Amino acid sequence: MTSALQRRASREPRPAGVLGWTAFVAACVAFLIGWLPVAGLVLGAAALVLSAVALFQRRPVWMGLLGLILGGLATVTGLVTTIGLVALLNLPTAP
Repeated sequence: MTSALQRRASREPRPAGVLGWTAFVAACVAFLIGWLPVAGLVLGAAALVLSAVALFQRRPVWMGLLGLILGGLATVTGLVTTIGLVALLNLPTAP
């Protein structure tokens, strides 16, 4: 048998997790600065990790999922620009 307090507590909305918000904000920032060669890659990877952990907590699923998508796009963009910068720096110079 459930008490009135338990029934009222089950109807209250669950609070949004701080980790989900952090992952979402980190992914947004990583997405915005994803064109910077190393910084976009590092921040995108951090956003991916934070988003994966936030998804396992199952608090705000949509923020973790958005963070995962934006973090993945930022990581790919950062990886492409980092590889492009390294390839540009390794071009042979004309004699």
